[in-house]
Amino acid sequence: MKMIGTRIRELRRKRGWSQEKLGELVGFSQSKISKIEGSNWDSLSDLKLIAQALEEPIEKLISACSDEHEE
Repeated sequence: MKMIGTRIRELRRKRGWSQEKLGELVGFSQSKISKIEGSNWDSLSDLKLIAQALEEPIEKLISACSDEHEE
């Protein structure tokens, strides 16, 4: 399954948003969004903010991670 960062990227692109736009919505720089999409995240609270901005349940992002570890 897809990693969390890949899932975030897909959801962002589905909305037609740039990394910069998502960053503005959550208060992060474009470079931080890029790192998170590269699965280099270190805070569940960051993922929660992103999930809220994307109007998706955080479980949808986290399940991408748990599915990946089950393979």
